[in-house]
Amino acid sequence: MFYSDSRSLEGNYIYGEIPLELGNLSNLEILSLGTNDFSGSIPDSFGHLRKLQKLDLRRNRLSGKVPNTLSDLQSLNYINLTDNNLYGDIPVQLLQVGHDFTGNNLNCDQQSIPCVKDTMNATLLRVREKEKGTKRKLWVMAVVVPLVAALICFIFCFGWMTRHKKGQLHVKMVFYYNYYYLQAVIKFFL
Repeated sequence: MFYSDSRSLEGNYIYGEIPLELGNLSNLEILSLGTNDFSGSIPDSFGHLRKLQKLDLRRNRLSGKVPNTLSDLQSLNYINLTDNNLYGDIPVQLLQVGHDFTGNNLNCDQQSIPCVKDTMNATLLRVREKEKGTKRKLWVMAVVVPLVAALICFIFCFGWMTRHKKGQLHVKMVFYYNYYYLQAVIKFFL
């Protein structure tokens, strides 16, 4: 029996398929194979790594679906599959642990919602949504402000023309009427 608790082959640009025999390392707690050039699928034999706590397969060329056997990893508390060519649904049990599935075509639920990183990327998405809301407000202001300015110009031009035609008293009445109308328009948009 082989006793080992950690294997890191990260960043060695190892290519080819991940050896199936890694699934026989029953005492393995951390397996880090990230930033290599592994291809093929994630071995089903990884489901035999009962003591595995962390699995890092990020930045490879892995393809196919995430094997359901990874759901059997009761000790797993973090999995990183970022930037591969994986597709399909993620086993629900893997969504209960820390994870990062970005850079793939994976779905995090039955409704085919794309996966985002459970911490940083989700926060970034919320920030981007907030920025979109701010951009919308700025766009509205970019339209409303010129319209209000045009309305003010119209009011003053109309008032100026009216003053020269009918006298000063009529101009004040038109101005006050338009002033209250303008306040109502501004309150409506704000």
